Amino acid sequence: MPVVYPNWTLGEKETLLRNLGTMSYKDLAVLLPGRTVHAVKRRADLCGFVRDNAKQSRLARLRIARNDGFFAMPTDLSAYWAGFLAADGCVVTSPRHEVRLKLSNVDSVHVDQFCKDTGWSGTPYLSADSFYGVTVSGAKPWTQDLWQVWNIGPRKTWNLDAPRRLSPEFIPSYIAGYIDGDGCVFAREGTERQRIKVAGTKLLLEWIGAWVKSISGYAQGRIAYENGCCNMTFSDCSIPYVWDCVKKHSIPLLYRKWAKLIEKETWNGEG
Repeated sequence: MPVVYPNWTLGEKETLLRNLGTMSYKDLAVLLPGRTVHAVKRRADLCGFVRDNAKQSRLARLRIARNDGFFAMPTDLSAYWAGFLAADGCVVTSPRHEVRLKLSNVDSVHVDQFCKDTGWSGTPYLSADSFYGVTVSGAKPWTQDLWQVWNIGPRKTWNLDAPRRLSPEFIPSYIAGYIDGDGCVFAREGTERQRIKVAGTKLLLEWIGAWVKSISGYAQGRIAYENGCCNMTFSDCSIPYVWDCVKKHSIPLLYRKWAKLIEKETWNGEG
């Protein structure tokens, strides 16, 4: 029985028209989940776009600049973004070697910051479902370093563990990036006392919990399971210690995640 594909939505058409001539058909197909390269070419023809096969070939071969050594050595920035990718990114190894990051359009500035910090000169995409992201292709140095240095691989949802031999000075940056990617800061019901909740693998949460206890002296909450996922909530007594460590590092925190702590510090005359 032949496969019947749904009609193109208005959002898909707008995404296609916005990027025609600047992206290869293959990359456009990645940008439009469920659409094949052939479907993209066909829709471009129907929109009156005149194909330039030579230009498409150049676009496909175009080498976009990036800092290949960005994840090779721990720094505050590489630790932060490694933590963020561990929580909310995607790493594809052989044969494509891609690193993908996709956030809600509300956080588009954060994706732009990732591009700036890593030296990636490509153009982020805005998908039909209002997600803003990047697909860094041919990034073998990154995928190798993310695995060898940071323990981040294709099946991180199930087997993510702590970074390999990470110096204590960079642990706050990594954990802050992880919280920005898959955590939240919130107040206990009926109080102003802040808490932090993170989701992840049992191995990683145990490592994060051990670090928080080492700097605060407070044991963390038990790891709970919700909808097949592990999560852990930091003791509210430990939050000032966590924030005191995090704020000392030059990292691009996702402001909306830490706003309450930043505002509270400002109210107290410390900011």
